[in-house]
Amino acid sequence: MKSLAFFVSPPRLPAKSFPSWPAKRDVGSECTCVISSITRLYFWDMPDSEATPISPPPVLDCARVLHYAVLNAGIEFSGRSLLFVDGKEVGRVPALAICEVTETGGVLLFHCTDDWSVLGCSAHESVSEAKARAERVYKGVSTRWVDGNVSREAAEAYLNDLFENERCSVCGKRADEVDSLVQRGTAWLCNRCSG
Repeated sequence: MKSLAFFVSPPRLPAKSFPSWPAKRDVGSECTCVISSITRLYFWDMPDSEATPISPPPVLDCARVLHYAVLNAGIEFSGRSLLFVDGKEVGRVPALAICEVTETGGVLLFHCTDDWSVLGCSAHESVSEAKARAERVYKGVSTRWVDGNVSREAAEAYLNDLFENERCSVCGKRADEVDSLVQRGTAWLCNRCSG
């Protein structure tokens, strides 16, 4: 089965210090669902050679974290990710996450920075297919997967808190549940209710 690769482009936004989740952001004329760039994780004090990412937030780019892996010593990069962003292949990354798209149940394999910002992702039919794909790119990663232990309820609570003040004033949908969210005066209107 072939996998579809696509790119998620998170802007760099200010964030609160660890462990305060979630950081908030202003929504402009359109809302783009970008959660991993909003939450920035920090390292414990240790020498640079020993610094590794800590666990991700419960949600990355509006998808619930199922499993994650830190790609430090002992993981061999194949030299090819076969994941292209703006015409350039994504190289070695320090972290991977397998996430579930809540609305569809689809499985995404995120290639992440050490602060869990998503650089790109590929879509898969199942978690086992995503893990197999990751193993082809990063030999030995199969021994590093950690269960995210994020329930659907916890992911929803995280998103509700994150988008607390970013809901359509008419239908109540969060910014991540609509195509766009526009502020008109003191009200927020989604693309469905503003038309």
